[in-house]
Parts: sequence; structure tokens; C-alpha cells
Amino acid sequence: SLGGGWRPRRGRGALCRLVAPPGAAGDGSASGGACPFPCVACHTAVAGETCYNHVRWAMDTGIHSSPGTYLGLQAWSSFEAFQGVLHTMQPDCPQPCPKGYVAPDPAPA
Repeated sequence: SLGGGWRPRRGRGALCRLVAPPGAAGDGSASGGACPFPCVACHTAVAGETCYNHVRWAMDTGIHSSPGTYLGLQAWSSFEAFQGVLHTMQPDCPQPCPKGYVAPDPAPA
């Protein structure tokens, strides 16, 4: 488990934070787990979201019809790589989380 309660996990999801190990300088423990250092707000689009539809279209159609629009990408590039490029072009596409990092499950009540 990484500091601040955030941990690597397979799949796509909501906000994620990449953090220093627990006890390391800037791990957020002194601030009660608030956004530790280094902290990156991100969201990998999921089905049903406008950004997800843009990413799927870019992966399935756009890269083939207008490859120059997607500099640095190939047809086999990851979903997150496509979303990262679209993030610079589409206001409704947030910065994607690094592959394998997602928000932890909510704490039990």
C-alpha cells in the first residue's frame, strides 16, 4: 500500500494520487492524508462519459483517418496514452491516471 491510503490496482477509475511511501517527507501523514507529495489529480475515462467516447473514436477511427492529429501515438497505443493526447485538445477529457492506478475502494462505514 502506498502512503495516504492510495495504492496501485488494476483497472480504470476515478481520481488517483501517486504518493511517497508512508513516513517519507511529504507523504501527507502530517496533514491527515490530504493530497500528499507528489500528488497528481487524474481520472481515466469510463464508458458512459463523453471523454471515453472521444478516446474510443480516436483509437478506432481517428488514428487511421488522421494520424497526424495524434502525434506520438500508434494504433496499438494504450487507452491512457490516447486520453493523454486528447486531454491537450478536448476540454472534457481530464488527465488520465497512470495505467494501473485508481482510487481506492471507499472506506467501510
